[in-house]
Amino acid sequence: MVVASGCTTTITVGTVDGPVSLDAAALVHCGAVDCEPGKICCSSACGVCAAPGECPTVLASCPDSGVVCHPDDVHLTGMPSCFSFFWDGTNCVEQAGCTCTGSECGMRRDTYVDCMELHTVCWSHFCDAVDFCPSDYFCLYTSCGTDVGLCTPVPSDCTSAAHEPTCGCDHLVYASPCEAQRARQTLEPTPGCGVCNAPATTIAPGCSTSLGWMWDGTRCVEQIGCSCAGPCDRFEPTQLACEQHYQSICRDYFTCGNTSCHRSAEYCLHDTMGGRCIPVPTSCSLPSCACVLSSQTVATRCMDDGAGGLTLAP
Repeated sequence: MVVASGCTTTITVGTVDGPVSLDAAALVHCGAVDCEPGKICCSSACGVCAAPGECPTVLASCPDSGVVCHPDDVHLTGMPSCFSFFWDGTNCVEQAGCTCTGSECGMRRDTYVDCMELHTVCWSHFCDAVDFCPSDYFCLYTSCGTDVGLCTPVPSDCTSAAHEPTCGCDHLVYASPCEAQRARQTLEPTPGCGVCNAPATTIAPGCSTSLGWMWDGTRCVEQIGCSCAGPCDRFEPTQLACEQHYQSICRDYFTCGNTSCHRSAEYCLHDTMGGRCIPVPTSCSLPSCACVLSSQTVATRCMDDGAGGLTLAP
């Protein structure tokens, strides 16, 4: 008999979740708890850990958790115009019927994500290149380039999200962090993907209508015309909104092709691969064209904007 962490009821646990790979120096994720080094997860539903080989016979859930990991005890009948999601033991599935019988009709949820959230202790939160997330979830990595992330619901609607141009790890610019996550992208914390560049929009002339304010790489400029084509969601409604958003995050960046480089820390290299940001050599105590050119074999020209922005080209 084992008393599960977070529960007040003494329960019998076992190998319901199966053994996991063991690293004697690492914590093992086990539902709502982490097993201490050297122990394995006996039941993620209950958050019960034990030494390898010491998990007794099965109990599928923690009695005090309010969520069981065996299939929900439900049966839908009646008109097929009603739909609900229930846990089938491994995943949430949709069922049709307006009348519910069974002891766990309270588990019914209107959406897949709500059902998965309710049963979150029953499936792994973590993800990597091998362990994928359920449908309508994506792997939100801790940062770009890392291998391990957390399964996170894909936003269903971003219409109320504030306009805040954001980089995704795919190096594309999205209208907001919500839109980036709708595209199943982890956010890039710096605007190096081109947020600080002027968007490649086309303004139809002939009208005196203000279409918004655009950051042109160095300042905010009002766009006047009849209509806009391209990434027009990069425009801000007022000059103040444009300056508040871009001046603070873009004062340290300069344009490099389709991306943006960090002043004084990177230089822009234009070559056959396009515009790329390259770290300034550590031997250059003060970034300068002379110093950076001496470390290059493909560039022969260097332009200095006077504010730490160096651009090299063949």
